[in-house]
Amino acid sequence: MELTWSEELIAKGNEQGLARGREQGLARGREQGQRTERRRIALSLLERRFGPLTARVRNEVEKHDAEQLDALIHGVISAETLADLDLD
Repeated sequence: MELTWSEELIAKGNEQGLARGREQGLARGREQGQRTERRRIALSLLERRFGPLTARVRNEVEKHDAEQLDALIHGVISAETLADLDLD
């Protein structure tokens, strides 16, 4: 059975919407994965530099967004204490 003109337009719109949704979902997934990896690196570097971290410090790091995590990762290099990183 042949589709009408309007049915074809609706089907095409549905396909485009699904494709856009998949792309957005993949982008969000990549962003979350990158943030998770940054968090893992930050916590690892902090523990190597300052020893075992308290639950409070870990929770604080968990709240950081990607940009804050990047700054934290770079800051570990020159920080003398957790307070230098606003994590005391």
